[in-house]
Amino acid sequence: MQEHIDHSASRKYEHADAIIVGAGVAGLNAALKLKERGFNDVLVLEAADRIGGRVHTIKTPNGVVINQGAHWTHPLDGKIADNPVTADLTAYNIPSVFDDSTQLSIFFSDGVERKVDFRSKMLNSVCRYAITHYVKETPELTMEEMEHQLAKVAPNLIFENVVKEMVNDSSAQIEPADQKRYPLLAKYIRQNWTAGVHPAHCSLADVLFDPHNPGGLILSGGMEQYPHAMADELNEPTEIEVKAEAIGRSKIRLGCAAKHLTRTNDGWMIEDQNGHRYIAPYCALSPSIGVLQNGDIKMQDPIKAKVDDAIKDYRMGAMMKMTFPIDPSFFTSDKDRVNHRYCVMLDDVEPALVITGNAKNSTVTVLCGGENAIKMEKASAQDQKAYCKHILQAVPTLKQAHDAINGGAPITTDWSQNKFTRGAYSTKVVGGKGQEAPYWVEDGLLLCGEAFSKFTGYVDSAMESGEKAGEAMAEALTKRQQTMARAM
Repeated sequence: MQEHIDHSASRKYEHADAIIVGAGVAGLNAALKLKERGFNDVLVLEAADRIGGRVHTIKTPNGVVINQGAHWTHPLDGKIADNPVTADLTAYNIPSVFDDSTQLSIFFSDGVERKVDFRSKMLNSVCRYAITHYVKETPELTMEEMEHQLAKVAPNLIFENVVKEMVNDSSAQIEPADQKRYPLLAKYIRQNWTAGVHPAHCSLADVLFDPHNPGGLILSGGMEQYPHAMADELNEPTEIEVKAEAIGRSKIRLGCAAKHLTRTNDGWMIEDQNGHRYIAPYCALSPSIGVLQNGDIKMQDPIKAKVDDAIKDYRMGAMMKMTFPIDPSFFTSDKDRVNHRYCVMLDDVEPALVITGNAKNSTVTVLCGGENAIKMEKASAQDQKAYCKHILQAVPTLKQAHDAINGGAPITTDWSQNKFTRGAYSTKVVGGKGQEAPYWVEDGLLLCGEAFSKFTGYVDSAMESGEKAGEAMAEALTKRQQTMARAM
């Protein structure tokens, strides 16, 4: 299992073949790839007292599972088998259920339900409008201005087709007259799928061409089962380690927040918050972009300048979940409530997304993003509950849920306030190119994580980024061994 370090009797240095900072999905996959290639002397340093990073699951005393971070493993272009995480879940024998709901119910202040299929062209059109709408603080955005903004970030789109979809898509039940409400929808999407503060908005191209589809696999015991299975595999002694009786050292160290990164003659040295030092010829940094941008890991130039340059196109998005366990009868009495999403945009409060569970995992979650998420993280439990009740009251089918939450405060997340994450997910600024793993900062030092992927913010993005980083370090270590052998 993972090891909590007693720093009172720390050695001066602890050596390894590779050091990985961060025991999230990316860091664990990097370590597993190294182990697969025969490099077992790997240390994973995790600042928090648990593994998983922004994959975090809690269970209520009644056994209700609440995913506070990642919730689904999404299909890619409609196929769940194409998501590389699916093969891992099968190999680890982790039970899951498939959420195939594609419906989104949109509610404005008039109380009328407007249903949109996530797969419809209409929703893409709304996104096209919404993501470009941030260029104006006023609700109006002329078609000419919209065309101009679309041309800047996605020049290959045919604007006439965008307009036709917005007003003529027969696969959606939003009437053309409701276009006047698009500014509200724009505000919602801007806050929930972007960092929320200008100019930190995800690029239009990323939104339009992202192959991830709504829904997907939900792990029966919570998404945290995935990193825990990886950690168990990583710490399982190899045959060589058993024979050598070298199984006393855990590969994962909890409560070891990296505070200083220095290059030495012997390799890369990490010093944690208690002065314990770790050194290796190769080091992978996989904490959240927010931690790196906040300067929580001290580095000297030119290393700092190179890291800053690598992450300059990213911002950390804000997202907060407020979850209420409720009676299972809420779902058995109305099957339309099961695994559904409600987009609620009222005139008097900030917008929110409501996600419902099912009879087995009976929860209702109010999710908000952007500046509103940061505000709600700082709010009192009473104010959080009042906000959630106001949102739920706007949806007729959820009024019973509103009545059911009178008894207690919501179970909440604090990703933006958390010093180990400093945000919920990564997003690229408009026009930002970003980086893809393996990204070598300097010889022996690289960056990985969900940001360092073609599409940021997903579990499979973190997985693939970590695997690529681990493979790159394994290749480098192999060449180093070969060079040392020739020199003998």
